[in-house]
Amino acid sequence: MCCSLMTINGFLAAVRRNFHGQFELFLAQDVESALEIVTERDIAVAVCDYRMPQEDGLQFMERLRRQSPATQRILLTGYPGLQVALDAVNKAAVLFML
Repeated sequence: MCCSLMTINGFLAAVRRNFHGQFELFLAQDVESALEIVTERDIAVAVCDYRMPQEDGLQFMERLRRQSPATQRILLTGYPGLQVALDAVNKAAVLFML
């Protein structure tokens, strides 16, 4: 979990640094909070980790795809595998997997 947290923090720092003032950034601590944000706002891009407390990132991305099909999805993982990649593309239409 520590490595995933560092990856996410590093990613968020890079986004803030490179796109300062160009985009509004929302953070959610759990799946339900993230889906609530998507319900209330027009979100262009969603980024999540594969390992999450309540459900895995792929399950979240599937739910997000149904709720907000126009939102682009990026899945971060420190646990790459062919089946995870295939499921990410086929089930959740993930745009990028990092």
